[in-house]
Amino acid sequence: MVAMGQEWNCGGTSARSVHERHYACRLQNKRLMMKQSIIHIALVVRDYDEAIAFFCQKLHFELVEDTYQPEQDKRWVVVSPPGSNGTTLLLARLQSRAGRFHWAADLRAGFPNMR
Repeated sequence: MVAMGQEWNCGGTSARSVHERHYACRLQNKRLMMKQSIIHIALVVRDYDEAIAFFCQKLHFELVEDTYQPEQDKRWVVVSPPGSNGTTLLLARLQSRAGRFHWAADLRAGFPNMR
């Protein structure tokens, strides 16, 4: 509890009234908060070309990127709604390895920080 007339300190900002203290703390918190956003949402598809045709021809999405990655024998395919400058769909192909399907490891290959 702070005595009457005593100053509040919120990260180096002193304020006397409750309103001033609240405002000073909110400003400090805004400076400390990291802006977060989602860039890609992964969608597992059976076939890249089939998925591209569906999204681009039926839904009129734009093909943002379609890059072959020979070292992994896969493609990096990204689509987005027309005019969008935010979140995109990353089309990830479901691959069979030894009779089992593994897609999470394939997705992580495109995101090195997730390992």
